[in-house]
Amino acid sequence: DIVFVFSTCWTKDMMTSLAKCIGRQCKPGTIAITTEFLMPLSGVIEAVEDDPDIPHGEYKMVLEEKLDGYCGVTGGVSTAYIHR
Repeated sequence: DIVFVFSTCWTKDMMTSLAKCIGRQCKPGTIAITTEFLMPLSGVIEAVEDDPDIPHGEYKMVLEEKLDGYCGVTGGVSTAYIHR
């Protein structure tokens, strides 16, 4: 799996929710690329009370690379974070 999110205007809470969604719904080894903000690299995904079959528990990611480059949308330098 691969996920790209143009997250320039996202809040810290939104980035945490994104990390939990990726941890819950994507395959191990998924590449997730975000802009401007690093996702939390570890955390806990709460169980869904009504459905114990939905994945939950701890998740961990690593930051594979950080890239800076010009972005016409932001009008300046933008940073991409590549997580796995």
